[in-house]
Amino acid sequence: MNWENAIKVGGPSVIATFVFQHLITTYLDKSEIFKKSLTLNLTLIAAIFLFCIAMGWIWVKSDQKKNANSKSIAKNTIEENEVDGNFKIGSSSDITDNKINKNKVKGDFSIGGKD
Repeated sequence: MNWENAIKVGGPSVIATFVFQHLITTYLDKSEIFKKSLTLNLTLIAAIFLFCIAMGWIWVKSDQKKNANSKSIAKNTIEENEVDGNFKIGSSSDITDNKINKNKVKGDFSIGGKD
């Protein structure tokens, strides 16, 4: 394994995953209890499956939370404002379907863009 590339891509979780996999594999190879017990093997497989389902569920929930927290400006009417200074609407590219008309600005007028 090319550790330099693996750590660049996955970070420290790559090391943790490798150590976990190595320890489990070594334990299963040397342990006689798993070789003799079908119930224990099925329980281990079920536990690993449930762990993977739980990690996937947590990942999906965190992704939904990120999307819910994203700031967007949509379906607004920004009309007939008189501003003595600069007038800025939003700081991201998530500005959609707005009506921006008849605004009087003495300074800069910017919509979106980076801070």
